[in-house]
Formats: sequence, C-alpha cells, structure tokens
Amino acid sequence: MRYRLGDVVTCTRLLSQDNDTVPIPSEQIKLTRIPLISVAYRAGNLLNVGGENTTEQHLLDTLRQTVQIWKQQSIDVDICDFTLYPQLDMFPTRYVMFLELIDANSHHQNRAINRQHPILQNEDALSELERQLCQSNHIYRDHRNTGKLSSLRCIL
Repeated sequence: MRYRLGDVVTCTRLLSQDNDTVPIPSEQIKLTRIPLISVAYRAGNLLNVGGENTTEQHLLDTLRQTVQIWKQQSIDVDICDFTLYPQLDMFPTRYVMFLELIDANSHHQNRAINRQHPILQNEDALSELERQLCQSNHIYRDHRNTGKLSSLRCIL
C-alpha cells in the first residue's frame, strides 16, 4: 500500500512476533509489534461545492451502510468501484456517482450485475445512497434540506 504525508490512517491491530493479530492494547507495552494500518482517506481528497466538505471517508461510510441495508432487503450486491464528481452545470448543483456493482452470490469470474438485477428496477434502493450520505455528512444533509444541493444522481 502506498501512502502520502497527510493521509489519515487508522491502526486496526498489531502484528506480534508470533505472526498473530492481537487487539490494540489500551496501555503502552514495550513488545515488538508491527502496526497494521488502513488509510481512512487521503488528505485533500474532498468534494466541496458549497461548504459541505464531502470526504472519501463520508463516501466509504455511505457505501458500507447502503450495502448492509441492501443485503437486509435481499439485494445481494457488493461494490466493485465508484467515483463521484460535482455536476456544476445545473442549479442547484449535485453530485453524480458512478457505481460499479457486482453480484455477491455469483461464482462466475465475471460477477457484474446484469440488466435484470433487482437493484436496477428499484428506485428506493438507489435513493438509499442519498439517505446514507445525509447520515454520514450532516453538513451535506443541511445543504440538501435548504436546497443548496440537489439530490445525488447514481449511474450504475
């Protein structure tokens, strides 16, 4: 994994000499351990149309929560990749998300969802992304409620 100065990282656990993962101790211990980290988000990677400062972490939280809710609704998909950009040529501006989904239950090499997949027929499932982004980023929610931002558009 590559990281840059300014990246926000989280230490998820420590690797001990026994090649075992152990929980992070609450007090300082003088044992040789290697921290296992994950990049929470890259510093400077945020979208800001009107002061809402949507970070990569907001988006990752949104996608994780949405996939959990979809699975509870028997929509078994996983996120393969995504990107988001602000659509500035309309008023109010909005975010557009390109979302690549895969079938969580498929055993084929190509697990891309097909046009008959239930999620493509379900507008409520796609609007869950908007609800979760509002939960993840309260300033985004406030901007949506006051009409400063239009609703998220999702393209699968």
